[in-house]
Amino acid sequence: MDGQEDARIAGTVPLVAVIEALRAERVMFHSETDFQHAFAWAVRRLTDDIARLERFCHPDFASMNGLAVLLTK
Repeated sequence: MDGQEDARIAGTVPLVAVIEALRAERVMFHSETDFQHAFAWAVRRLTDDIARLERFCHPDFASMNGLAVLLTK
């Protein structure tokens, strides 16, 4: 994976572990929102942190609005 094996979400959860968990559970996702929800739950299952989806809006660029996965203790 071109040196990205160590990529971590919020410095704690290995990205590879999240993708492997998703691959084991789902063949496809119905929408981007469906994927984001499944991604947040996969992160939650792999850590003791609380994972939640939050909508963010960039004040200068309307096209940069989206969802973020936030991890909190």
